[in-house]
Amino acid sequence: MAKLYKINPDGIVVVREQAELDWDKMKLLINSHDDITIEHVTVIWKGLVAHMFVDEEGRMHHLLPNPKATRIYYNFVYKREGRLDLLYDDLSQPAKLTGLESPGFDIVGTAVLLEGPFT
Repeated sequence: MAKLYKINPDGIVVVREQAELDWDKMKLLINSHDDITIEHVTVIWKGLVAHMFVDEEGRMHHLLPNPKATRIYYNFVYKREGRLDLLYDDLSQPAKLTGLESPGFDIVGTAVLLEGPFT
């Protein structure tokens, strides 16, 4: 069974066990606007490849920045650059941006992180 993390822009994280996931449920979890387009992002989470889902058009809908999801999104960059000290894998900790992030390439709105098998 997979573990699902709903990561809100305000830093609140909701965790649940999830047997399966479909797009309609994903839309409800992200819950940003009616005509949402979900984007799948492959990320590094706790040293493993994981899946994150975000609102692809969130910036156009003026959604709030999501620092925790952004830090997870950049784990690939930190790992590639050999900056293992910057890997972010503890959602109970605040997520401060490092300065290595590219402007405009951050996560906005609610993100859903899936840890475990994706069915």
